[in-house]
Amino acid sequence: MPPKTNQFSLRRAVREAERHTVLAALNHAGHRMADAAELLGISRPTLYNVIDRCGLWKEIGAIRRLNEQRRENPAP
Repeated sequence: MPPKTNQFSLRRAVREAERHTVLAALNHAGHRMADAAELLGISRPTLYNVIDRCGLWKEIGAIRRLNEQRRENPAP
């Protein structure tokens, strides 16, 4: 029997797919939580729970700060 590895971990694959989908929905919705939740077909509180579970708050905050900087200092 081959050694056990996490190479084919379904949980990890589902978590990564969920993470990617949430970030894509947020990006498409201009980082508006209610709009992203609607795109995903879930409630806003459920979206917050998914963001917590995936550990995305830090990444979302960084993206928001970058977008704010771009709005304040547009490229020439």
